Parts: sequence; C-alpha cells; structure tokens
Amino acid sequence: MRKIFIAIMATLILSGSSWADILYTTSSGNLGIINTSSSLDVAPEVKFSGLGSNSLVAPYWAGSETKIIAIDRTTDTTTSGDSAYIFTPSLSKIREDSITLDGVYNAQSVASAWNGRSIFFASRENASILSFATSNFALEKSYTFEPDSQDIYTPYMTGAISGYYGVYCLVDCEDAGSSVLMFDGQLKDGVQGFSQVDFDDTIWAMAWLSNSRIAVGMSDGVEVIVSSRITKLVSTDHPVKAVCRDSSNGFYYVTQEESGDEYIHTISHQSGSTNRTLRVMTAGETCKLVSETKTHTLAAIIGEKIYIYDTATEDLRAEYDSADLGGVPVSISLNSASGDDYDSARSSCNVSFAGIALLLACATFLIKK
Repeated sequence: MRKIFIAIMATLILSGSSWADILYTTSSGNLGIINTSSSLDVAPEVKFSGLGSNSLVAPYWAGSETKIIAIDRTTDTTTSGDSAYIFTPSLSKIREDSITLDGVYNAQSVASAWNGRSIFFASRENASILSFATSNFALEKSYTFEPDSQDIYTPYMTGAISGYYGVYCLVDCEDAGSSVLMFDGQLKDGVQGFSQVDFDDTIWAMAWLSNSRIAVGMSDGVEVIVSSRITKLVSTDHPVKAVCRDSSNGFYYVTQEESGDEYIHTISHQSGSTNRTLRVMTAGETCKLVSETKTHTLAAIIGEKIYIYDTATEDLRAEYDSADLGGVPVSISLNSASGDDYDSARSSCNVSFAGIALLLACATFLIKK
C-alpha cells in the first residue's frame, strides 16, 4: 500500500510541475521553441512555418490552460486585420485554419483576462485596444485613443499588459510624449474604473514588477507607476528599450545607444540599491526581454541572436544565432500564462500544489510509519 501511494505521489508531482520554455518567431516566417529544461545542448526547433516577416508570438490564459497565439501582422488598415494561429504550449496546432482578428492592425502586445474569458490586443496602427472571447475569438469590446482637439499628432497603441483588476495600455503620442491608460473590463474612459497617466517623454517598454508595480522604460531611465503615482527607479544615459522583472523585487533592463549603423546594447540588473551590468554588445536594432521568475530564466533578443541567462547565477546559459533559429528572431515569449480557473467542472479534477504538498506530507508520514 505504501509503495502504491508513493508512486501516485510521484506521478502527481511530476504532472503538476512545469518549466517555461522560450518561444520565438523569425523574419523568415518560422515559429520555434527553445527547451530551457534541458542543458540547452539541444538546438531550437522550428515547429511551424508560413508566418509573415513581422510576426508576434504570445501565451494567453484560456480559463483552465495556457494557449499560444502566433500573429501574422499587417499595417494595412484597409484589410480586415491581423491573422493568427492557435497552438498548445509545445506548439502543436489546435486548429488548422487561421483566425482573422477584425480591427487589429500590427498587434504589439497580447494580454489575457485573469478569468481567461477574454484576450486583449494592442493594435498599433489605429491606436486601439480590442478584446475578443477566448472561446471563439468573437470581438467583444474596443477602445480607440483620440488626441485632444488642440493636439496635432498621430497616436499609436504600443503595448498592453493585464492584471487582476484591469488592462493597462501604452500609447505613443509622438512629440507629445506617451500615456498609460488603465481600464477595467469595460474598455471605456470617463468611468470610475479608468485612469490616465501622461508622460512628456517617449515610453519604449512597459512591464509588471513585484508588488503590483508597472515599470516603464524611457529615454533617461526606468520609472514605476503605483496608483497613478510616478517614481524614478534608475537613471540612464541612453533610452531603456526593454524591461522585465526578476524573481524578487528588482528588474532587468536594456539600454540602447546608436553607433553608426549598429547599436550598443547594455543588459543590466537593478536589485535594491545595486545595479549590475550583465553584458554589453554591439548588434542590430531589435531588443526584447522576457523572464520566468519560477525557473530563474531570462531570455533576450539582441540584434540577430537570442541569449538565455540563469538569473540565479546571472550566467549566460546559451546563445543562438539566425542559423540556429531558422531565421532572424523578431519576437520572443514564454510558453506559459496564468489566471483563475473559471471552469468548475475541470477545476474540481485538478490537483493544486497546496494539495500536493498535503499529500506529500501524508506520504512522508506513511513512509516513516
């Protein structure tokens, strides 16, 4: 009996644990995966081809599981919108046909509602945020940013992140600076659940930090928004083009300095009062960061390469060039998302980590007995 119980426990623990892998798209239209749970000696694997040269990959929460969306982006606003394919986290196709994201043009970010019922897209070309139902990708709501009547500029929606209480969008207002818009599920301004924070500077990146803080990367550093209040976290001599949180209360960021036809990128880690430089490199313009706090993984696109770091040691685990990746990398993401499980039928069958811990304690007791 004791042996059977131990075997069941081992199965539950292995099935309940997960390791976030890295997904990427390339300018050659490929969608691939980097298995970070291995020693990284295994080469990245291209799982799908046929995307455009400017595609985006992102995870989203579908209510009881993570799904992956790969978006073939268009800047042509006379068409219906971007098209997309849906995959499992291991990049197996869930449906063969593509989905048209009506009204989404050149999606810059994907964010999902905490309950998994809705997925949001930051549509750059028409400065809009749109929500679709995750069940059938029917358009639910949309909001388009309009400049004040006296302002003369073309706005662009350049980012979106979601939290338990709402959706947060980033608007580039050209020479007029940038705005961060905070919505509840209505996607309406002028209501109690809406607020707007304006900046005189261009914001290049936006990300969640610990303790429900939103970090923004600007031309002279990183600032943080908490309840519409702005605080400077770090000052820089060059624009911060990418930012993401670490596994504690700090964050990673990348500054970019133009150098002729190339760019000098500096990856740094801000933790408490300490600021450390991980790497300085000269490369092309592309610059993106993602991190997985549970597995201490940091992934970066710098120029035409992807770099994988172990944030526990800050050692470089691997780097991959365009030959390894099957093309020049364009976008990067994790293959995991999180949220509440609203499907009670399924959730009643799921074993939580708290439950596993309790069962493990019982197993230890039986072993000792």
